[in-house]
Amino acid sequence: MGFAATLSESERRKSSNNAIWSAIYGCISEQFIDSNTIVILYLMLLGGSASFSLFSSAISSFAHAFSSIPFAYLIAHIGLRKSYSVSVYAGIAMFLLMAMAPYMGGWGKYVVILSSLAYSMTRPLYSATWYPILNNFLRPQDRVPFFSRMRVLYMLFNTILIFGLGKLFGKNPPVWLMQAAIAFAGITLLGRKIYLDKLPIDPNAKREVVHFPSSLFALRKSPKLIGFCCLIFYLDLFVLAVIPVATIYMKVGLGIGASVIMYATSCNLAGVILGNALASPIVKYFGLFKFQVLTHLNGLLVIGLLLFVHEGNPANLPLLFAAFLLNGITQAALMCLGSTRQLSLGQPDNAVISMAFVTSMQNLGTFIGRSGVTLVLASGALAPFWTKHGITFTHYHSIFLCCFIMTAIGLIFQLLATAEPGETKG
Repeated sequence: MGFAATLSESERRKSSNNAIWSAIYGCISEQFIDSNTIVILYLMLLGGSASFSLFSSAISSFAHAFSSIPFAYLIAHIGLRKSYSVSVYAGIAMFLLMAMAPYMGGWGKYVVILSSLAYSMTRPLYSATWYPILNNFLRPQDRVPFFSRMRVLYMLFNTILIFGLGKLFGKNPPVWLMQAAIAFAGITLLGRKIYLDKLPIDPNAKREVVHFPSSLFALRKSPKLIGFCCLIFYLDLFVLAVIPVATIYMKVGLGIGASVIMYATSCNLAGVILGNALASPIVKYFGLFKFQVLTHLNGLLVIGLLLFVHEGNPANLPLLFAAFLLNGITQAALMCLGSTRQLSLGQPDNAVISMAFVTSMQNLGTFIGRSGVTLVLASGALAPFWTKHGITFTHYHSIFLCCFIMTAIGLIFQLLATAEPGETKG
């Protein structure tokens, strides 16, 4: 019997609530980086080019991809409490430094990039502690409902926050307002630590022994875990690369104002809320495997909608808002799949490393996809404009088309995937 089963129902409920509050406080800073919009607009205000600003969208995934496993090794040695505490204090410092970037002249945009990178490097130190801590009070049957409820609540909060900032920013927000918002996001990280400190940890649990490279090589004993990681890597590679490109296209190609772009970001966050709210009933009715296939198809639809956005199309804003909304649903589903699979497929005697491996593969796909499109746009390898059926398209559409084709081809991997017993229902 696991430690979670020894807790009373009230203790598990209280722990779940504290975990959700820690997520709400901590996710404000994460959304400033992950939603890309605020950092991209901030960089462009500081004189960053479109491709330079787009690169910021790959920073978080880069940090997670290459730091999750090394930090898992560190966590195994210094413990869960010390690890997330260091992450919180370092994150606050980086956001405050980012807020001071305008005072550093021409170096400001580089300070933002480096501060974003340094903050993102602290996140795996926290996230690699998050799932092991959750296992102390979540039973297997509690996982999907918990993740669904948690993400609905914290994304609802962030949607209201981002929408409010969009109204406040207007079309051309002043730099000081962006600075104040960024500083605020950093300070709220303190709430994460306050509530994490309240979560129970099994007092009799032995600190996991991690040895490199043997702990990493031990993952070969879990082919289902590795197979899922390859699939999630592929989806993140192509599906999650398009929205940052769409954000740049809205600003540079279509001349859409900052406030409207923030509204689109709010649609994306609303999609995340909807996706998390729907995740539990969909999984319950269809099973996890069919939910996985539906997520893939929804990602394909997101890219398909963006292909119809072009200069002069009166339906641009409805198409963009719909694409951002559906992208949020896809994003939520991918998070739910990653969280659920790493808890169910992870090795109990190698938990920290196996969970970190899932996180690394997810973020490696996102990093390669987003940095890849950044390099392609910066290199000028694509024709700036091309015409089809009398409609003029851009190099942004070339990227959308490539991602659409590759995502469609990726459905083959779903056909080759094998569902777990009990995962196909309905």
